[in-house]
Amino acid sequence: AKLLKRLGISDDEISPRDNFLAILGASGSGKSSLVRAGLVPAIRRVVNILQTRDQSDWAGTEVCLLTPGPYPLENLATKLTQSVESVTAAVTLLDDMRKDSRSLRLFLDKHQIRLFLVVDQFEEIFLLCHSEIDCRCFIDNLLTALDCDRIKVVLTLRADYYSHLTPYENLRQVITGAQEYIGPMNASEQRRAIESPAQQTGYDFEPGLVDVIMHDLGMEP
Repeated sequence: AKLLKRLGISDDEISPRDNFLAILGASGSGKSSLVRAGLVPAIRRVVNILQTRDQSDWAGTEVCLLTPGPYPLENLATKLTQSVESVTAAVTLLDDMRKDSRSLRLFLDKHQIRLFLVVDQFEEIFLLCHSEIDCRCFIDNLLTALDCDRIKVVLTLRADYYSHLTPYENLRQVITGAQEYIGPMNASEQRRAIESPAQQTGYDFEPGLVDVIMHDLGMEP
């Protein structure tokens, strides 16, 4: 609910403002779980509500979940052209994004697409991508697209990779201005995270089992 509010999303509207959010935290702190099991389903639920009303420009929004991998620019082009009939569409968009940082924004305008782009494990840009050109083109296209009102970008980033933003001043400034830090759960939150999914599907833990699990977790993030 807090992340939806930061992105300007409610059951009544999706604001064109607040179009970027970075979710930071230690490895294992639950960033991907929060995004994949919480935020993305919540966004889709709001989009479905708006579609039934047909009263919003965001009613036809696409929600795209992307993990960068070794070829982030290629993965982005492939994801965005899945519904386009031409088999060369991904290659064309890939080439365009390498040539001009405005290409993603122009692609969204041309195809009248409103997009929620969620880039999970953004640190893979630094870990796995061996092409500095593609890495920079990926970042530049994302940031340039933020100038229009057709896209909202959410990314998750391990906090220990924050220093890797140094060569990318434009990205660092954007993240500095719009970030949410996910700290470690306290004991009560850990217990809820263990028990609630089971309870929601009609299961119970054997007496004492949750205490054993809590003990095994110890101080792990």
